[in-house]
Amino acid sequence: MGGLWKSLAILGIVLAVVALYHLIDRIGLPERRARVVVREKFFREAHSTTTYSRVGNAMRPVITEHPDEWVLKVEMGGSVAEATVPQDIFNRLAPGDSVILIYTQRRLLRSIEASGIASEDTP
Repeated sequence: MGGLWKSLAILGIVLAVVALYHLIDRIGLPERRARVVVREKFFREAHSTTTYSRVGNAMRPVITEHPDEWVLKVEMGGSVAEATVPQDIFNRLAPGDSVILIYTQRRLLRSIEASGIASEDTP
């Protein structure tokens, strides 16, 4: 029974570290706006990935479910970035479109998470 408690304690610590990482990476980020040009767009279908984590003396599978994603490759400040957008925005835009992207940039991963497209007259 001692091995089970040890494994559960290690799992709890790992989950706490992952949760803390995501909190640090996302909480309190300022909303930004930038003029971007859509270079490419694609759909990433829902899927799952499996990794393995050592818990005690055993390797345990960790299955992560990833939802459908609608992704724009945009040129922003001289570099190209991927921005995941809601499906309705994805459907409205085409490569070559120039838009004002409303987004946050994660602290640690540096990935861009788009929340919308601003109209030209929105400050």
